[in-house]
Amino acid sequence: MKVHRLKVETEAQFQQVQDQMYQEARDGKRNFYGLLELALNPVTIITAIHRVKANKGRNTPGSDRKRMRDILDMDYDEVIHMVQQALLDYHPTEVTQSLDRETRKEGKTASGHRIDPRSDCSRGGEDGDRTHS
Repeated sequence: MKVHRLKVETEAQFQQVQDQMYQEARDGKRNFYGLLELALNPVTIITAIHRVKANKGRNTPGSDRKRMRDILDMDYDEVIHMVQQALLDYHPTEVTQSLDRETRKEGKTASGHRIDPRSDCSRGGEDGDRTHS
């Protein structure tokens, strides 16, 4: 589905897009294009604000220490620009290697090396202070 080609000018149209995406994902479709464009759309941003405003946690400060009422006191264009800029400036943190349950139980790293239980892998020496076998 090429989301960026869909017309989204009202919250009702946005809901239709969400419903269509849900149905396609449920039917096994895995590729959606233009999601960032959809997220940057002012209608999406306003819909998200309305949903947060309806939540009980609306009075809890976010990671930026702003409460919902602080955002509602801002000018419409300022809010849209702030959210769009935050989305565009977002840089995810690096994903660390995760071990599956069986690998951890065997005391091995994802690459199959044995982990010395006496070592402190969090110190991260030359090869993570792991003992290879």
